[in-house]
Amino acid sequence: MLGENVNCIGAFRVAAIIKKIETNTDAYFILPHNERTLATYLNPNRANVTSHYTDDAEIISKLLAGYDIVCFSSMSNTFNYAAEISKKLKERCGTVFTLLGGVHARLYPNEAIGHFDAICTGEGEKPARQFIQAFREGRDFYRTKGLWFRKGGGEIVKNPSETLNSNRELNEFQSGYNLFDCLLYDNRKKKFVQFKRKDYLRLNGLQYNTMWTLGCPFACTYCSNSGFAEADKGNRMLRYPEPEAVIREIEQELAYHPYVRNVSFHDDNLTALPYDVLKGFCELYKERIHLPFAVYGIHPKTIDKEKMDLLASHGMFRSKLGIESGCEKTLRQYGRNMSIQTIRDAASISTAIQRKYRRHMIPPDFDVITDNPTETREDIITSLRLYNSFERPFTLNVFSLRKFPGTKLTAYFDENGIDCPDLPFFAVRPTMCNVLIYLIACVKIPDRLFERLLLNVKGNGEEQKEYNFLLRIAHFLFLVKRGLDCLLKLDFSRFSGRWLYVYWTIFYRWRR
Repeated sequence: MLGENVNCIGAFRVAAIIKKIETNTDAYFILPHNERTLATYLNPNRANVTSHYTDDAEIISKLLAGYDIVCFSSMSNTFNYAAEISKKLKERCGTVFTLLGGVHARLYPNEAIGHFDAICTGEGEKPARQFIQAFREGRDFYRTKGLWFRKGGGEIVKNPSETLNSNRELNEFQSGYNLFDCLLYDNRKKKFVQFKRKDYLRLNGLQYNTMWTLGCPFACTYCSNSGFAEADKGNRMLRYPEPEAVIREIEQELAYHPYVRNVSFHDDNLTALPYDVLKGFCELYKERIHLPFAVYGIHPKTIDKEKMDLLASHGMFRSKLGIESGCEKTLRQYGRNMSIQTIRDAASISTAIQRKYRRHMIPPDFDVITDNPTETREDIITSLRLYNSFERPFTLNVFSLRKFPGTKLTAYFDENGIDCPDLPFFAVRPTMCNVLIYLIACVKIPDRLFERLLLNVKGNGEEQKEYNFLLRIAHFLFLVKRGLDCLLKLDFSRFSGRWLYVYWTIFYRWRR
């Protein structure tokens, strides 16, 4: 599994299924860098996951030689790394069978199949089970639904997609893979080492990351979900296991990792779940888990005061709302057809809930997208004015617009010759717009000063001055503000490192 963290939720489920069929199965993590270090937060431009993969690929291929099948799970930013390992592995051992799953294989199958013996073009649980059983029993596996194959002569076998997992089937897939049964590639020692508690704390901190739901009813043009929906309309339907299955999964992980202090749900749209389902979950969670939890997937069209109140009263301590832009023209480009008033109302609900439960809740996060090359000066200023007018408290998650493979926005940009800056995940361009976004995340800028600063804002297609020093200052103040918000609630979920074990021991273990 290749990535920027160890939160490979889907890959874990597939690995657990394979392990049940073939006990002689090993799981490996290859992380080009740790995205959760303090150095990365302070200097986002240092994070480059593909800067040194060529030399390591040769070493890793040597370490993986000897297996009959090597399966990869990779997103687009680590695809070249996976492809290079596969190439070196085939050169070293021509009989090894390589298979790629993950987002890139689903969105760019025609590219991916050129580097592997097989790729998974949809959800991997059912294809993995069928393929491994056939391979193990010596049966013909080239007709496995949901998989494409590249035979020795170059022939490509494109099998039809497998049906998406139903709610009932998702109940069965909730048992994950124990991280302590995995091996982790040490980028310094150039070898695989046993995954240990210190690695969990270094890479994950004190939180357990999971997803309850699959699918999204919306069609945001920048999101990979739009590509999934093009391949199978069923991806627009919200699918989910019953609350009991989710609680069992969390209990299992807490047994492995008793130092976990909160649970983070990274669903695309968790608040789209019916109220009764959320209520059943909340009652079980409060009774059996006893930990705060974060909800990171909230859409302005599905946020509901009653649902938010329910979640907050049963332990939700952090929420994240996807705003993306304050300009209606840009929102239409993103496929988010909603009024600015809808966004205002959604933001107001988030801040009102935080104020009601301020004893345990951290100010809500609002996701915003910046550096859109098609936005004019007027578009940008419209968004900035909206952000600065929001009720407090809140903070902003700032993301530079990127072209993700297989999305409608990427297709539109490519057709019109529009390019986006290729920046590390947390980095943004040093523009006055981004300086102001970070400042707005810290404090409401007085109107007179704000209007003066807006005079320096330019459209993203215009030549403009770079404010590198001011951006570093604004970003630092932003981090200090976020750090203080977390410190006041003794929340260290955004941090990582072995020192967190000392914190857990002092504040929690001795208290028992």
